Amino acid sequence: MQQQIYLDNIITKEVSTRGKFKKIYENDASHFVLGTFKANVFNIKTYLSNHKNKDEYLYLNVNLLSLMANTTADYIIGDGIEIDIDNEQAKAKRDEISEANGFDELLYNIALNTGIYGYAVLRSRKDDKDNIVIEEIPYDYYFPQIEGLFLGEDPNKIYLISKINETLGSSIQQKAKIQSYTKQENGNWLIEYGLYSVALDGTQYSLEKELAPAETLDFLNIYRFDNRKVSGKYLGNNDYTDILDLLEEVNDRFTQISLQFIKHLNSKISLPEGVSALLQNKDKSIHNLEVFVHRQGEQPAQYIENHNSLIPEAQTYIDKILKLIGAITQIPISFFGFEESGGAEKVEALRIRLTRFLKKIQRKQRMMELTLKKLIKETLAFAGVQGEFSIDVKFSDAMLKDLQQNTQMYIDLYNNKLVSQETAIANIFSWEKDMVQKELAIIKTEQEEQQKKQIELNKSLPTNKPNNGSNGSKQDKPGTKGSADSSFTNKQ
Repeated sequence: MQQQIYLDNIITKEVSTRGKFKKIYENDASHFVLGTFKANVFNIKTYLSNHKNKDEYLYLNVNLLSLMANTTADYIIGDGIEIDIDNEQAKAKRDEISEANGFDELLYNIALNTGIYGYAVLRSRKDDKDNIVIEEIPYDYYFPQIEGLFLGEDPNKIYLISKINETLGSSIQQKAKIQSYTKQENGNWLIEYGLYSVALDGTQYSLEKELAPAETLDFLNIYRFDNRKVSGKYLGNNDYTDILDLLEEVNDRFTQISLQFIKHLNSKISLPEGVSALLQNKDKSIHNLEVFVHRQGEQPAQYIENHNSLIPEAQTYIDKILKLIGAITQIPISFFGFEESGGAEKVEALRIRLTRFLKKIQRKQRMMELTLKKLIKETLAFAGVQGEFSIDVKFSDAMLKDLQQNTQMYIDLYNNKLVSQETAIANIFSWEKDMVQKELAIIKTEQEEQQKKQIELNKSLPTNKPNNGSNGSKQDKPGTKGSADSSFTNKQ
C-alpha cells in the first residue's frame, strides 16, 4: 500500500468544477436551503436606517438546470431499456442481478448525471456473500491519474476516495478511505484499501493503516459513462457549462421584478411624531407597518411610487433569454412553458419540431449503450456465466406514437408491396420477432377458420341453377333475360 498519495492536479480541478453544477442542480443557492429566508424581505424603515439587514432581500433562484436535466433523462430512458441476450443462462443471471440492484434506477441516474456532471461511474463487485453488487460511485469519489500518459493511453492507477471527519478531543481531523486500483504488467488489477489522513489543501494523503487485504481482478470493474468528449480533456463535458451566465441573468431579472413588487405593493403610512409614539406604547402592531414619522409643522413625508414601465420589458427580456438557453442546450422552449403551436399537434409534426432535441437524445443513448454492453458482459462473466453470447440494448422511442396514423402508414406500404406483413406488424406494435411470428400464426388460424365457415355457409345457400323442369317451368332460352342473369350469377 502506498505511504503517500498525490492526486492528479488536472483531475482534481475538473472534479472541483463539477461541484458548482451539483450546487445549482440541488438548489443550494436558495434562501430556504441556506436558512437565510426573511419574513420581511424589504422594509422601508430598515432600508432608510443603518440596520445591518437593510440591503438584504430574497434572491429568487429559478432552478432551470434541474428542469432541463430531469427532462432530458426522462427522454433518454423513456419507458425503459430492453436488454436482450441470446443465452438463456446469461439472460436469467442478468435478470437476477438487475432485480437485486435496482438496475432501472441506476440507468436513470446515469442519464441524469452525465448531463449534469459530464460523466457517471458504476462499479461491479461481489459482497461478502459472493453476490454481485452494481453500485453508483459519486462523481467526486473518482480520481483517475492521467499525468504522463500519451494520447490514447488509459490510466494505470485509479483512486476511489471517500472523505470522513473524525473528532479528536476538541478538534476535527479529515480522513479518507481510499481504494487504490493499480494495473499490473500482466494486465490484472491490484486493489488495495487504506485509511489516510488528508493534508489541508486536500491533494496529499498519508497512510495511517490498511483496512483490508489486497485483491486482484483480471479486469477493471469500474465503468465510466461519458457525456460528450472534448479534445484535450479526459472526462466528459456536461450540457450546461455554456449557459451558467444566462441562468444567473434569469434569476437576477426575476429578483428585480420581485423586489419592485415588494417595495411598492405594500401600504405605507405617514404619522405625526406624537401619534407614532402613542401607538408604539399601546399597540405592538406598529412594528409591522412601514411608517414615515413627521413632527408638528413639518411637511408630511412623501413616498414616491415607482410605476416601473420596464417591468414588462424585463419580462420580455427573460423570455428571450429562455429561448436562447433552449437554442444552446437543444431543449425545446415548450419545456419552459412556452406554447409553440395552437391546438393538438400530430405526432409527426411534433417529431419534426423536436428534431434537434431528439437527435441529442439518440446521440446520448448511443454513447450510453457502448459502456452498458461492456458492463453487462464483464459482470456476467464475473458472476460465473460461461460461453459466448451477444447483447442487444434497445432504447424506447423518445416520442409517443400515434397508433392510428402509424397503422394507416404501414397498411399503405403493405398494399403497395413495399413492406411485408411481418415488418408492418413489428413496426406498428414495436414487437420482437418471436412475438410477431406468434401473432401471424394466430392470424393464419383465424383466417382458415373463417374460410371453412364461409365454405359451409355457401353450401347451405340456394343457387339459381335450374332443377331440370321438376317444378313444371320451362328453361330459359339463350339470349333471354333469365339466361343472361343466370350466366352472370354462375360466373360470379
